[in-house]
Amino acid sequence: MRAVTKISLCLMPVIMLAGMGDLSAYEMKKQKAYSIGVRASYFPMPYRSTQVHASHPDCRVSFETEGFGGNFYFTSRISRNWLLEVTAGGIVSVRGVSEGDCWDDCCCGCEDHECSDIDVESITPLLVGLRYQLTSLGRHSNLQPYVSAGAGPYWISRVQTVTEPFEEEVTTSAQAKRGAYAGAGFDCAVAGWLGFNVDVKYHFVDLDASDRYSDFEFGVGVQIMWGSY
Repeated sequence: MRAVTKISLCLMPVIMLAGMGDLSAYEMKKQKAYSIGVRASYFPMPYRSTQVHASHPDCRVSFETEGFGGNFYFTSRISRNWLLEVTAGGIVSVRGVSEGDCWDDCCCGCEDHECSDIDVESITPLLVGLRYQLTSLGRHSNLQPYVSAGAGPYWISRVQTVTEPFEEEVTTSAQAKRGAYAGAGFDCAVAGWLGFNVDVKYHFVDLDASDRYSDFEFGVGVQIMWGSY
């Protein structure tokens, strides 16, 4: 049910844009050769949810976020239905605790000093793939559905910063994993050169659906199109 809700929220802007009307017959006959765009995206990082908790009188604040970020993408048409797509971006998730007094053994019993424990986790993929436009379904509409697939490296990094009175400890880790994705989406043209994009991908990190980072990514963005094919 949670996944269905997320997909519905992502597709809502496309459904609204679909009602804006068809482009002119002249514009529909012109297939753009290139596009470049930017998306805002959501990725459910493992074992995290978006929440904030605050308590008094110790002024303790704890928070965590799921994965939010964005990416840039470029497409180049190689045939009537096929496009090459290149995507680069990043997803960041933050978890932290901050307290005016001490908790557990963080501050070694020293009060009136702020303690904090901040954990930042990120995923940075660089992906190359193919996109197939389902022209027969969207030929007479400004709404153009597609399916896509590709592969590339995923850089996963983590930085943890623990601050105690008169001391700060920073721990970092990073690793690169191979991976692949499969997805679907819509391009919605609102002018001959401008359009919106909604995109859903499933990432197979380490080529393993059971990997802790393998999951859906939901993106909504805007793109500029130019050139004729």
